[in-house]
Amino acid sequence: MKNNLSKITAFIALVLTFVGVIFSSVANPNQAVDIVDLMAGGIFYLLIGVAFMYAGNKTVERIGNGIIAIFAVAGLAAMFSSGIVLTSFDELINIFVVILLVISSVYYVIGLTLNHFGYSKFTFFTSANNNKSTNLRQWKKLVDNNLIDEADYDKVKDLVLGNDPKVKDVNELRDLIAQGLANKNDLDNVLK
Repeated sequence: MKNNLSKITAFIALVLTFVGVIFSSVANPNQAVDIVDLMAGGIFYLLIGVAFMYAGNKTVERIGNGIIAIFAVAGLAAMFSSGIVLTSFDELINIFVVILLVISSVYYVIGLTLNHFGYSKFTFFTSANNNKSTNLRQWKKLVDNNLIDEADYDKVKDLVLGNDPKVKDVNELRDLIAQGLANKNDLDNVLK
């Protein structure tokens, strides 16, 4: 599983939240910790959000990132509406938690944006050229497996290197050819 800043900061925020609960119960031993209060306070939902972020399913991970973003926005709104007051250790922990959740959310959105514009996911220094080379390698595999010929590969290569808008359609066809659901004739029709 590939970790990234978004997941790590959300996890640290969750741990800090639990540290705050433990510290609160130790500092106030006469006040019992009520599970219902913890759930109403959002710890349960924060736990769900972080757990979803570490799921193997992309959709569930996105839901987890959405939950974390909601917590980040709600935390910022609460901080700005009531002001930042540091009268206790709990409030300091809450500020750190909000900051970590904001970092997690912003990093996730930046990663999605960069990925959308052709940069590798969660890598700020790899350009779309890496995607082009990966794309061309996949096409070359089709040539090596005699599913398309070298002439078709050269046509596709020109499209990919020229940033032609047809590349998306051609790549979808590449996947179908690799699965045996389309053939060279279908590619010739698209390339015309």
